[in-house]
Amino acid sequence: MLPRLNMNKLIRQYSRQPSLVLFISLIIVISIAVHFNSLFNGFVFDDTSQVLNNPWLKSPKFIPKIFTSNVWGFEGRETSYYRPMTHIIYMVTASVFGFNPWGFHLVNVLFHTGTSILLFLIGSRVLKQDISPSNSFLIFPPFVAAVLFSVHPIHTEAVAWIAGMPDLSSTFFVLGSFYLYIRASDNVSSSLNPSYLFSVALFFLAALSKEPALTLPIILVAYDRASRNVNMTFSSYVKRYALYFISVCAYFIMRSYALKGFAPIKEHLEMSHVINVFPLFTKYLQKLILPLNLSVCYVIKPIDSIFGFRAMISLLVTIVFLFLVLFSYKKNKIAFFAFCCLILPLLPSFYIPALGKSGVFAERYLYLPSFGFVMLLSLLIPYALKKKVAARIVSSVVALLIIIYSIGSIYRNNIWRNNYALWMDTIKKAPGAALPHFNLGNELLAQNRIDEAIEQYRISIYIEPEKWDAHDNLGIAYVNKGEPDRAVTEFQLAVQSNPFSPNAYNNLGTTYAKLGFFDKAIEYYKIAIALRPDDVRYQRNLAETLEKKRTSDVTSKNE
Repeated sequence: MLPRLNMNKLIRQYSRQPSLVLFISLIIVISIAVHFNSLFNGFVFDDTSQVLNNPWLKSPKFIPKIFTSNVWGFEGRETSYYRPMTHIIYMVTASVFGFNPWGFHLVNVLFHTGTSILLFLIGSRVLKQDISPSNSFLIFPPFVAAVLFSVHPIHTEAVAWIAGMPDLSSTFFVLGSFYLYIRASDNVSSSLNPSYLFSVALFFLAALSKEPALTLPIILVAYDRASRNVNMTFSSYVKRYALYFISVCAYFIMRSYALKGFAPIKEHLEMSHVINVFPLFTKYLQKLILPLNLSVCYVIKPIDSIFGFRAMISLLVTIVFLFLVLFSYKKNKIAFFAFCCLILPLLPSFYIPALGKSGVFAERYLYLPSFGFVMLLSLLIPYALKKKVAARIVSSVVALLIIIYSIGSIYRNNIWRNNYALWMDTIKKAPGAALPHFNLGNELLAQNRIDEAIEQYRISIYIEPEKWDAHDNLGIAYVNKGEPDRAVTEFQLAVQSNPFSPNAYNNLGTTYAKLGFFDKAIEYYKIAIALRPDDVRYQRNLAETLEKKRTSDVTSKNE
């Protein structure tokens, strides 16, 4: 006997499909339209190193090396970042599009668009909103949340910068994992549940993309607490989250093997005092709410006392935020969950010593946390309608915010079009930072504007005297200008500041070879080779210099 069909249920299900397709189509169109101009951008900042000059992307034979090394291992650099999925995605992109910048930018835009769609699907379930034709676009909270996420200017760093892929991919995999978890939530304890197993798999990929993804299991706990009226038993929690925590353990084993420790490289020790978390958190909230004066580099001055004005204000902001979290837990569990989605993925960025030189504060760190932020904004819509605010007014406010955000993103995408535009903009907003002056110097040197490059390197060194790479590149600029003696001085300062830089020793050797001091050149080439034995450039330079020395010795003997 055939099972009896519930025709009313089927009619409701299929009547929603056109609206679902329409909502998703609009999200795709808006996301691509706002970020379309980023497709014309080139390789900027770290893109040249991570993509163009990355030997690991050239062949699948490097995949084992990718999974057993830190993210900068292809350059022989040490770092506390373990993100093998970044190289895998770059490798696949290069195999499809070649090393054309538009192909990599297209992949970024597609990841961002996919993330926006996942946010819409998650929002429809978390906010318990029915997708029906009667809902106006601009007062339908899941759609508004997805569009605000798609066009928010704070995301331009992650989307318009090819090297922003770790944030894009990890967030896409996190939200994909979360969405599948929601779909499987009625039967997650079953080992045969495909949605649950795929959710765990996506979570593992997210963890291999970027560290904040590891907060997902805690987000899942927050979701279950917010969405379920009954208290779960301990055994229920174990069944529900066991595979996620097994994945976490597997990740840390792989990470510890690759990095030779949890976070072996310590930076920013001057800001490691816990009270510096408060101004950082306040700055992140400020940029989410008012995404103005966006910059690739921020000068964050450390605080050493809680009694200063900046410290007190930031502490007050943090206390108010925590009060709202606790208040929402009692009054609105969905708002509480949104607050958790905002703060939990941001927590790893507060472990300041493990962050890179330029990474104390970065806009891209807000990519995943902004999921919670736009969810909170979308919750204001039903609240406003409940308070008898006219739907037309609510729609107008939402439309205005989307337009303002879109204009800001389109403008900001254009800033990322090339290195000169990016670093000129950054210097205007962060003149006291060494990094933008250094990178502008690199761009000017590439354009053969040597005197201007030298000026920028000098400013960078004035701000950060121990910046060895600025000394190194200043030496190169002096070589190009025909002043090898001054170049030697800068290269020597570079190796004093960083005695483990093979490139600086190589440059020093090359300059001494040009000056005819072959013995010194050979000495420094040998140090460079000892530091990086697999670099054929250093070996070739040594061989050529040995041949020049032999020829010189023969000539001198004949004379």
